[in-house]
Amino acid sequence: MQKGRNWVDYKEIKSTITMEMVLKHYGVFEALQKVEGKNALGCCPIHKGSDPHQFSVCLTRNIWRCFGSCNTGGNVLDFIRMIEGDIPIRNAALLLKRLFLETGETPPVQEGAQTETKNDRQEPVATEEKMAPPKEEVNPPLPFTLKSLHMDHPFFAENGISQETATYFGMGFCKKGLLKNRIVIPIHDHQGRLVAYCGRSINDEQAELEGKYKMPKGFVRSALVFNLHRLKTDEAPLLVVEDFISALKAHQSGFQNVVALMGSNIGKGQEEAILAHSGSAGRLILLFGASEYSQKCADECLDLFSGRLFVKKIDSSPYAETPCQLTAEQFRSLI
Repeated sequence: MQKGRNWVDYKEIKSTITMEMVLKHYGVFEALQKVEGKNALGCCPIHKGSDPHQFSVCLTRNIWRCFGSCNTGGNVLDFIRMIEGDIPIRNAALLLKRLFLETGETPPVQEGAQTETKNDRQEPVATEEKMAPPKEEVNPPLPFTLKSLHMDHPFFAENGISQETATYFGMGFCKKGLLKNRIVIPIHDHQGRLVAYCGRSINDEQAELEGKYKMPKGFVRSALVFNLHRLKTDEAPLLVVEDFISALKAHQSGFQNVVALMGSNIGKGQEEAILAHSGSAGRLILLFGASEYSQKCADECLDLFSGRLFVKKIDSSPYAETPCQLTAEQFRSLI
């Protein structure tokens, strides 16, 4: 029987898709320090660490390890699962299949690669009938809303976020539950349905120890563009930033037609959503941070959209390392 699009062959994925390919897709490979051509070291792209020795990749064995906040490792499937917000392993496999195996080209097998790890497992179904239940939504709506979020936390004042802006985006400090001691940011899909809550660290120490952002298990970040559901299609240019706080600060500064990628890479679903919203005559403004990861993402967006839309890339570095540090006057000066 012919295998459908939902068929997953884990062994094929691990034998044809290398860590180098995946890291290059996320724009982080070049920033790693190569050691004798076999290993690479750098800051962890999953929890956005700052220690250049925390994240280790063995290029010949096709495995990775984070010795910092993640405290885990594995193969390409495990990396995709973690960097996309702890999604199910099957979702990670389908994403890899779509990115590298459905392009009509067969990726080269890395010489000497050994891909058998503790996560070497084959899909435990034999027929497409068993493999094709009703299609599940990537990010289904939440059956609950968080209540009793607190607006009086000093995080807002320290980051220049007004009470009005925090209320508009539904943010607040959480004192209990999985997102305890974090600033909670609601995430909606493009139809306006609440699908997730992100927990943002309140200071640098918490970010280093526990990660800057805490996403729910199974949430696929690359399928959604933050704040897109609030926007109407009009002639105003669409301002694209990386992170939540930059989007909030831009909105507060008068640029309400703003969206965020929620990370320093862009997924296919995000690309398609931005194109659908902008239309053939749309205009984009890219305002990313000054880091190497941020600028690579900005360049990738420039390549993706410049052939179909008017795109302008703006550098925030004259005023700040990241747009979330800009004042309202600086936003207006740049844009």
